Amino acid sequence: MGSEQNEETRVLICEPVDGDPDRYIMPGCVKSKCADCGREIYLSPSSQKLIDPVAVCMPCGLKRVSGDPEPHMEMVPGQVEEINTYFKRN
Repeated sequence: MGSEQNEETRVLICEPVDGDPDRYIMPGCVKSKCADCGREIYLSPSSQKLIDPVAVCMPCGLKRVSGDPEPHMEMVPGQVEEINTYFKRN
């Protein structure tokens, strides 16, 4: 008997490049493109360590989870440290 594999698509929801020019952008962020709409997004240093992430902008990410009554969301490894660094500097 064959085994079926039910894998969830892991999606990385990212901050769009366009937006408030005074917002904090984590040092080391690089620009990428939203997999759904092509909008420019920022990938944080911790996000860049992921292998082949499906990265989307915030609006597209919200569309993806809107149909799921209980979407599973979690922090990227290293993201908590990036956020703590931000708060220590501000």
